[in-house]
Amino acid sequence: MAAITTVQNLLDDFRANIYADLNDSNGVNLVNDAHRRIVRATQVRTGTRQVSMVAGTREYASSSVVERIYDAFYVRGADDYYELAPREPGDVDRLSTDRAEPQSYYLTTAFSSASALPYFGFDPIPPTTTATYPYVLFHTSEATVLVAGDSLPTTLLNFNCYVFDVAFEWACRNHKQDVAYYMKLRDDALRENVNHVQNLIPSKPPSITAGYLTRRGRTI
Repeated sequence: MAAITTVQNLLDDFRANIYADLNDSNGVNLVNDAHRRIVRATQVRTGTRQVSMVAGTREYASSSVVERIYDAFYVRGADDYYELAPREPGDVDRLSTDRAEPQSYYLTTAFSSASALPYFGFDPIPPTTTATYPYVLFHTSEATVLVAGDSLPTTLLNFNCYVFDVAFEWACRNHKQDVAYYMKLRDDALRENVNHVQNLIPSKPPSITAGYLTRRGRTI
């Protein structure tokens, strides 16, 4: 049996040991659903995202699904920056029309050709186009869409959280007698991996999570 390192490895192992009736198309979709939940819960895919400013433009598209924003900084220069405040959903309806250095940020959604990806928004409206500076630096957790050949996050203790999440979702659709069994295995595996990652990566309370998204088009 091949070691599980990729989405395809996981699906092959899944069909050999759990449910043989899960095809690749449905399997990749379920792995991606699991991936977003696991990234959000474990903070295993953390990083930074730099957003360049365009004078007079409030919102800027992201290239992947942002699961959580921890903080954001407006960077004027190498040693000149300040933290932006997160906007609550209700506040987004009362944005300023002024052009000035941003003091706050929010996350919203908009349609793309295939999916609703997030937009970062700023208030007031940025007045300056980025050369080298200014820009906004976000610390985030993000979940890019996986394909069959993509690797799974190696920081995890194991991939049982993916296996049993997929098993639970597939059981809900096609093997309802197994739902309770795989629900417990899924929850236990996720808890085990959350505890493992939290011992590796210092955690800080989120500023904005995916649950705070303002709706403009389909939600993510």
